[in-house]
Amino acid sequence: MKISCLITLDSNPCVNWKAWISQNQRPKQIVISNPFNEALDELHNITGKFKLHSFGKNEQSDYFQKAKEGLTSEKVLIQTDFAENYALISQD
Repeated sequence: MKISCLITLDSNPCVNWKAWISQNQRPKQIVISNPFNEALDELHNITGKFKLHSFGKNEQSDYFQKAKEGLTSEKVLIQTDFAENYALISQD
């Protein structure tokens, strides 16, 4: 069911929000301005992807924590970061 079906508004005001897009293989933050009902539909559309991402992140974090707790003097746990020293700074 669409979220916008659950909310009744006398008017459909315009709302603004920020989103990240990929432009020329680089992330770029943009401002999106749409009617409220379209914004709710967009939120509904991305919720599933976010839930899957959040689940994967939590599972990885739990696994890593358990691996750290199970370390012995004969085990090694290596964590790598493939961000290539990427820094993303955004300030309002």
